[in-house]
Amino acid sequence: MCFSNTDILQGRTLYHVTPLHYVPQIFARAGLYSTERLGYHWGRSSARKRDRILGVDRFVHLALTANTPLLRHKLERGYPHVVLLFRTKGFNNLKLAALPNNTKAWRSKWQCQPVTNKEDIARLMRSHDEHRRYPSLEILVENFLPLSHLESVLAITDDEASLISDFCKLLPSRPEFPVRLAPNLRPPGYTAKNLDVISDYFASFKWGQNAPTPPSLTFD
Repeated sequence: MCFSNTDILQGRTLYHVTPLHYVPQIFARAGLYSTERLGYHWGRSSARKRDRILGVDRFVHLALTANTPLLRHKLERGYPHVVLLFRTKGFNNLKLAALPNNTKAWRSKWQCQPVTNKEDIARLMRSHDEHRRYPSLEILVENFLPLSHLESVLAITDDEASLISDFCKLLPSRPEFPVRLAPNLRPPGYTAKNLDVISDYFASFKWGQNAPTPPSLTFD
């Protein structure tokens, strides 16, 4: 059972980290799908396995901050990623839950049981905001999160931002969300790997045709 009243999320922005080369598929599908809905051949193999074992593969995972440990880990290794910012206004029609610890930080299965009681979630969020507890607290959206809730996209470098912006200009309906540069998220010495391959993949999209399969790139 999930909750659908979002009073406790009022005024917040939630964040989703994704590899840069997944952006075209996300835009083509007009949203984020859970692993269960999307299929187990997508995404990080380790994350897919953890989500399935822990029973949270029916959810889209959102963070309360852009600068997540996951993002830092990937960028320090040169794997291009972006951050999608979602506004919670209008979330009332979505089925939601919370996860005190992200699946990578779990120590026992009970720690990854989705929390659905609104009062319990409010307490978790107060502990996160006021006492810096539960730094990996996540808000979960069941099945699908449409891009109609997308507020903006954060890119790490000018080249990556330009790649996304140019791609958005080719979308059948021009999106209203901006693509912004986030230099504060960029680790020292960051150099994007495989940016030429990713650029070619972005360029391979022809709207009205079947979406091409993303390149097989190491990012896990």
